[in-house]
Amino acid sequence: MLFEVFRTDDGSETVMQHPLGVSYHSRFGARTESEQVYLVNGLHFFTSENPGLSSVKIFEMGFGTGLNALLAAQYAQKTGIGIEYHTCELYPLPAEIYTQLYRGEAALLDPLHEAAWDKPARIHPFFTLVKYKQDLRQLDLTEVFDVVFFDAFDPDSQPDLWDYTVFEKLALAAHPGSVLTTYSSKGSVRRNLEKAAWRVEKLRGPAGKREVVRATQGCSSL
Repeated sequence: MLFEVFRTDDGSETVMQHPLGVSYHSRFGARTESEQVYLVNGLHFFTSENPGLSSVKIFEMGFGTGLNALLAAQYAQKTGIGIEYHTCELYPLPAEIYTQLYRGEAALLDPLHEAAWDKPARIHPFFTLVKYKQDLRQLDLTEVFDVVFFDAFDPDSQPDLWDYTVFEKLALAAHPGSVLTTYSSKGSVRRNLEKAAWRVEKLRGPAGKREVVRATQGCSSL
């Protein structure tokens, strides 16, 4: 498997994976996409809906470049809200690739990539990371999560990861009011989410993307 770093339109970098020929984030702006889809629509939305929280538990499908985890770690530093961040990644990036990313933030990003697998790593006083080098479909989810960042490769490239059974598995690891966010608003994705008892809403997308999705658990479908 080969990886290629390239710069996106907002100046931030992302990675192209070959031979799939898919990028980890939007060509129109990797950081812009992650901030809107996962930080604003997901984590910030959940904490705003639940004021006074001292901690949040997040699950991310697809650690990838580490950008979503980096933004969550920075959010924890800024707000003082403790975050326990679980993520799975079957094909982690080699050091020669991830060290080319977000270089001004290497002091926080590098420890995310270098953290040991399958055990908690204290990245800073408000952020603990647990990484699993496993396929989500085989991963035993024993935690209950407040927020899910669903950042798998697109449904055309990895259709099995967008199946109803995957969203049902995540629903069983959620509670009423848990939030799932993703960049895909494809009809089949929305239907599979709804079948798994997620209430789905379409939101305005970042540059280059008309719509994205936020789903809430424990409510009837819209």
